Order: sequence, then structure tokens, then C-alpha cells
Amino acid sequence: MSDNLIGGGGASAADVEELQTLVGVLSSTGLKTFGDGTDAALSVNTDTTKFDVGPIDGYIVDATVTPTLTTHVLRSATTAETTPFLATDNVTHIGVNASGTIMTQATPFTDTQSRSIIPLGVVAHPDLSTITVTNARPATIQSPVNQLHDFIRGVQEVRFSGLKYSANGTNLKLDRTAGTLFGIGIQHTATLNPIDNPNTLPLSAETVVTNMLYVASDNSNTAIVSDNLIPTQYDPNGDIDNLVTVGNNQFTIQYIVAFAEGRTNVQFGQTEYGSLAAGRDAIENEPYILASVIADNAIVLAAIVMKKETTALNNASEVFIKNFGTFGGNIL
Repeated sequence: MSDNLIGGGGASAADVEELQTLVGVLSSTGLKTFGDGTDAALSVNTDTTKFDVGPIDGYIVDATVTPTLTTHVLRSATTAETTPFLATDNVTHIGVNASGTIMTQATPFTDTQSRSIIPLGVVAHPDLSTITVTNARPATIQSPVNQLHDFIRGVQEVRFSGLKYSANGTNLKLDRTAGTLFGIGIQHTATLNPIDNPNTLPLSAETVVTNMLYVASDNSNTAIVSDNLIPTQYDPNGDIDNLVTVGNNQFTIQYIVAFAEGRTNVQFGQTEYGSLAAGRDAIENEPYILASVIADNAIVLAAIVMKKETTALNNASEVFIKNFGTFGGNIL
């Protein structure tokens, strides 16, 4: 793009076309506002076979043409809109197109349709005769990057690939495959200014994971650093300074977690189980308390059920390792 558009000089037709394309690429179809203090976004009309639509201010972006075409959809509130699906389907999905026409269909708008139609919400008519409720769920374009961050914070770190744990051999050591974590700004931990790819953190494989950091649910600053898993201790009291010896022939579940720096952390088990099968069945179901620093900032990558007496993680009669999926373990 020439400096004309930036510095205030004369802009050529090519400059204008390039700017339109850039704006289109950086934009998306959706609403700026829907409804106001007077008119609701979607509501049931006084004639309950019809519905009302509040004022609309939005944009539809057509990236299939050059330059990208952005249409401003500005529509006043309307009343007594009808649905052709009242007597045949339980709900009607409502949208608006580039000309401001209200669109209706019995099924959700597809991803492709949502590029040229702004989804507004749903009106429900389960008795097939009257509209009983409306549910405005508009696709908005306000602060799209912030909306993405909202979602990422909700799921916290995500395992994009790899990072699977397994027994190293006839010992209490773990191996970990190479893989990638995803999270907001996660690579800033390892790189001073990762402009090109700030949200992904590639981690190398580890044949024998070392310097594992054991923690407890009390978020204590005290921690145990070990190259081996510790099957003989558990933490029923939430106090790493007062661990309890696991009973003879009993099993506990320890959880493997990773923070942004990628170091393997382990949280001690909190409950004893009488068999390997009982422990395996309790994974993700036991009343387990994650340390808040883990729950808020890390991903649970794996669970390991171990017998107190085990000395070899490759002993399938005494040890079970479960690697979780993309979003980690759903620990209660």
C-alpha cells in the first residue's frame, strides 16, 4: 500500500481497492448492535404467531470478490414478522442478509451461510401453533480478538499435539513425546518477543523426564523435585508438608500437569483405592481438588494409577497411565 493513504496524500484507485481488501480481510460478518433500550433484540409479538425484531447495526463481508465487499446493514425495528415453519417445526432460526431482509429456516445457519447472513437467534414454537419464547444469540463482531481470548481463557492451555507420557522402563521414570501447547502468549515464557507465533509453545521429547515438580492442593510454596514418580506417598489433607504413607497394597492416582514453561509437574493422589481397576475407573470421577494455581494456569495432561509397592512403571498389573486429549483431563 502506498504512503498516500497513511500520510494523507492523494490515493489512487489501486490504493482504495487495496485498503478495501485489507479491511475485509480483517473484518467478519456480524452485528455491532442488536436491539436498544426501547426495542428488544427478539421478542414475541402481541399476536403470538408472530415475532418482533429490534434495530440492527451490522456488517456482511463478502471475501469471495476482489476487492472484498463490506456491506453495512442498518435496519430499524420491525414488528409482526412471520415464520413459515410455525406449524411444522419446533423452532425457527432467524437471520438478516445484506439487503436487510429477515431470513428464516428450520435448521441452524451453516458456516457458509453465516458469511452472507448474520444469525440473530431463534424463536421457539414447540406446540406448532404459537411462538412461546425467543432466544437472541447474535453473531457479534465487537472486539473479535478479545472474544477469542475469552474462549482461550475458558479452556486454558490446549494440547495441540503430542506430549504423551509413558513408562521409561523397569523403573519409576517417565518418557514424554514431543508436542505443542497452545495458550494466550504462552511462548513469551521461552522467547523474549515472539511476534510471529506468540500463542504456541513447541516442546521437545524427553527420554527420561527429569526435575519433575511435585505439588499439593494447598498451593504451598514447598515442593518436591524428583526424577522419579513417588508411589509411596499421597495427600489426603491438602498439605505437602504432611504427606501420608499409602497403605500396603493400595493404589493412588497422580495427575501430570504442564504450565506455560512446559515443565512436568505432578500433583499427589488424594484417595486410596483397593485395586488397579478401582483406581482406573475413578480417573476424572474422583472428588479431587486441583491446586488452584494448576486449575487456573495449567493443563492436566495425564493420570497415573500406581500401587504403593511398584518399582516399575512398565508393570501393567500395578500401573496404569492415561493420557488425556486436546483439552486435558476434566478433573472434578
